[in-house]
Amino acid sequence: MKKGDVVTIWDSSYSKVVTNHGLVSGYSGLHSVRGKRGIIVELNCEFPNQHEYQARIHSFNDTVVRTDCGKTVFIEERFLKLVSPKHKIMIDMEQIGCVTPRAIIEISDKLYKEIKRGP
Repeated sequence: MKKGDVVTIWDSSYSKVVTNHGLVSGYSGLHSVRGKRGIIVELNCEFPNQHEYQARIHSFNDTVVRTDCGKTVFIEERFLKLVSPKHKIMIDMEQIGCVTPRAIIEISDKLYKEIKRGP
């Protein structure tokens, strides 16, 4: 992953969310960020480990994400899932006896790269 990537938070364990009351657990119901989408602001951060349960082999909450709803979340990269970009393309569709010009469809990033690469 890199800065600017769009991600989905699939697990909010140990995460912290910036609120008017300071840092609040991202796992709690009111401030839950599980399932939210956002953009990676910073990677490879080193924040102190505040949980004794947390494995010591990696940094605690090493990634900063800005969610679509404007929340800043400190979370571990391993709890993020990269969202594949979608591309909208315009095509002409022909049916028997008529043409529907400029139909816009959405395709996956993988298919877009295949089309772009060509035969």
